[in-house]
Amino acid sequence: MAFAHFALRPALAETLEPPQRLKLLSAILQRFLAAVTLSVVLIIVTGGYLMAQIGGFAAPPTVHVMAGIGLVMIVIFVVLRVRSYPAMRAAVEAARWPDAAAAAATIRRLVGLNLLLGAIVIVVAALGR
Repeated sequence: MAFAHFALRPALAETLEPPQRLKLLSAILQRFLAAVTLSVVLIIVTGGYLMAQIGGFAAPPTVHVMAGIGLVMIVIFVVLRVRSYPAMRAAVEAARWPDAAAAAATIRRLVGLNLLLGAIVIVVAALGR
């Protein structure tokens, strides 16, 4: 996410016109979101297993904080995956560039929020050791 947010998106903005940039971004996100969807499913399964192994509700508070933030991150991803990205893709396919750009901006904000939440999880994990 950090690469796409801080390196790829600005480079696309500097080098391509909006129609080409939005078409490329749509194609990149199609592949990226498929991988993230698989990752989210694996995180839910393995995280649930680990929570069960360390006592579920008896787990340390930092584990509950990380799990709670993780759930918020999953909800944000689901919104991005089922609402924002399909809106962007439909707008790109219909050549509605202002609509596609608005959806891309929403995706950028959601990715930025998830990056921030991920950084907070890392801090909580480090403090919980």
